[in-house]
Amino acid sequence: MVQRMVHIAVSCAEHLGYTATDELVERLVAERLRGRQATSRTLPSPLDRPGRPLDTKIP
Repeated sequence: MVQRMVHIAVSCAEHLGYTATDELVERLVAERLRGRQATSRTLPSPLDRPGRPLDTKIP
């Protein structure tokens, strides 16, 4: 799951025109994890939602 979040953070940063440095990616992933933890009691787990399995290889 962390590898997937890192891939998404890199893609988002590059899409917005930023250089995906280690520090930027680390901060984006950390904020995403904090947000997930804060809403974990109110939102369903990603494992409960249909979609691509978490073990799918990311290109």
